[in-house]
Amino acid sequence: MPTYLTLHGATYHFRYFVPESLQPAIGRKVIKISLKIGRKRLATRKARELAFAVKKTLERVKESESMGQHKVRESLRSYLKYIVEIGDMLRAAPVKIENDAELAQFFLNEM
Repeated sequence: MPTYLTLHGATYHFRYFVPESLQPAIGRKVIKISLKIGRKRLATRKARELAFAVKKTLERVKESESMGQHKVRESLRSYLKYIVEIGDMLRAAPVKIENDAELAQFFLNEM
């Protein structure tokens, strides 16, 4: 299973290679974002959440011809940043989310 992680200094980054057929729609070959995490175990979990979100978004891009490149990029960028930031808040909160995939699916439906 791919980890989608790269280490830059002491911080892990998410890195996802966009399939060649979707690169014109996305406008880039690689999707990258800092996870703002220095612990590999947490970074791996967060990267899986982001990979799930990216895959679902790319599936929607394949199905929809009406989404313009700018809208796709902005929606994806906003959503990935949200996932990273909500993770920071959840780590600080005393509540545990049981199923990250269901949470991600909920927010994808809102896009």
